Order: sequence, then structure tokens, then C-alpha cells
Amino acid sequence: MGTEKSDNGNGNMQPDGGRHSYVAAECEGCGRRFKLRRWRKGIQCPKCRKADIAPLPADGGAVDYCIADRSSGHAQADIRFAQWTKWAGLITPRQYDQAFVNQNRRLKENPQPIHKIMIEEGWITEKQAIRLLEYLCNERPDAEDRWFADAVIDSGSAGKEEVEKALQLQRKIAKKANETPPLCQIMLEKHVLGESKVVSLLRRLQNKGQGPLSTVCEITGKTPRIKKRKRAVQRTGGERYALKQVAIIASLFLLAAGVWYWQGREAPYRFLALCDSCGETSQLKWEPNFPIECPKCGVEAAYPARICEKGHLFPARNPYHHQPCPVCGSSDVRVPKEDLPGKGGG
Repeated sequence: MGTEKSDNGNGNMQPDGGRHSYVAAECEGCGRRFKLRRWRKGIQCPKCRKADIAPLPADGGAVDYCIADRSSGHAQADIRFAQWTKWAGLITPRQYDQAFVNQNRRLKENPQPIHKIMIEEGWITEKQAIRLLEYLCNERPDAEDRWFADAVIDSGSAGKEEVEKALQLQRKIAKKANETPPLCQIMLEKHVLGESKVVSLLRRLQNKGQGPLSTVCEITGKTPRIKKRKRAVQRTGGERYALKQVAIIASLFLLAAGVWYWQGREAPYRFLALCDSCGETSQLKWEPNFPIECPKCGVEAAYPARICEKGHLFPARNPYHHQPCPVCGSSDVRVPKEDLPGKGGG
């Protein structure tokens, strides 16, 4: 179900018949990246006003993804791409976190888009990445967004008014963006739905052969897990005896494997979180997306806690990027290693 592409002459692949004709460009003088409606010689950089502009190839035609600012850490476009690889089962949740860790280690060099990090690690192929980037360039809202909207309303996860607001925001983004995020990601980013609810609804549609997750699995070659009905098979007495022996051996093997797993498995990573709503700290299980629900006030406002050299405790709204203390400006910031009572200094 990949969208047909055409080359506009500078390496940027654009959907045929699409409403956008953006191209990516980079100033060889100041290094700024930006997008243009069309390429022409002699164009000046909007920052330094020099005419040292070169076309920039955009993988899969994803111009916004290509020019995203990653100088201070991961970009929102990286998160959206990585979410689809995780939801489609191309990578594990642990690999999802590790990809951003690896990306941030390269900030002083040349920050790489998240799909290149995943390709280097061998988690996804270049073909899978390109197909997914092409998919993110589709015009939206589309039929898949309408299916998801209906699923949200039918399940009672959100009301019609909240869904319509998200659709209006999607249409507004589509007027300026080359890549418009699917409705499910907009509702996740606006905290209308949590990630677990989004994935649950996507899989419900996938079981019907509908929705964006079904499409992503198809274009990336990821076979979805579908429950199959058990079939009753008649067997002879000899076959039943042989199967019984195999079942006993398999049960003993699984029991031994279970004991080994529970003895050797790693405990889930827990961290100190600080609620931006009530200001209380809690020990929580790590989740890749923030904010998460505070167990003390019930509000989705808990972030990983950080403490500076002067003892100011504050919430890190971007846990993948080092940030100075918002109270005193100190750059000597660390992760608290024990539960600290009371409210934060931020």
C-alpha cells in the first residue's frame, strides 16, 4: 500500500498528485535547514541571507522529518516515527528507549535522525524505514483517521467534541506541514488518550483489517499476530500416547525455563518522579512517554525528577536531554538516588 513517488530533481521524493511540493534545503554557510515550496537557483538563506543554498535529500520524501532541529535532542518527528516502529512490533520498548539514548550521545557531533540510528543497530531495514517515512507523508485526514475517530467514540474513550477538536487541529497542521501526523498521534500528544488506549484501539481496528497500524504492518512486512481458532483433530491410541509423552517433556522443560526466568530476570527499572501538579515525589516504573499519571493526585503530570548541586528538586520535562536547574541555573544536575520528601524547588 505504498504511495507512488516522483523525483523532483534534487533527491526529495514527493507523493505524486499530493497537495504539497516542498523540498528540503540547507545553507552551506550557517548550516540552517529549511523547506521551500519549490527549488530555484539564487535563493537566499532566511537566516544569514547568503545564497549558498544546496538541496537536501529527504528519505521517503519526509521533508519535515529531514529538516527537524535535533541540536538540543530528539525532535517530535523522531518520536512519531519511533512510536510506529514500536507499535508495529519492529522494535521492542527497550530498543525504543535505547534509540533515543544513542541519538543524544551524538549531539556534539552530527545528530542523526532516529531511523538511521535504528538501521545502524540492525533493528529495522532501510527499506522498512523508507516505506514508513513515505506513509507519514500521506495526505490527512484520511479514511484511517475516520475509522480511528469512530473507534474512539464507540469505545467511550473520548467524546465527539474532543475528537472533532483533534480533527480540526490535524486539518490546521495539514495546511502547513509536509507530513501530517495521524489522528491517533495527535490525540496522544494532546493527552486526550494515553498510549495504552491508543495501541488498544489501533489493534482492535487491525483485527478488522482496518486502521493505520494494519497499513504500517503491511508496508513494512511485519506480520500481525492474529488469534487462530483451535481445531479438533481425531487421533489413534498410539498417536495420543506419543503426544502425551511429548506433552510431559514439554511441561518439564517449560517449568525449568520458568524457574530460570524468575531467578535471572531483571527487575523493572524504577525512578523518582516529581509531579508538576501536586509537587509530590513517587517511585514509579519507567515509561518512555511523559507525563505519566501521579499516584498521589491522579493527574498526568509526573516527570523524572532531577536535583541540582544546591538541592533544588525539579521535574525534567525532557528526560533525554540535560537541562540546567530552573531555580538557580546550575548545570550541575543529577538524578536523585533516593526518595526525597516534600515539594520540588521548581
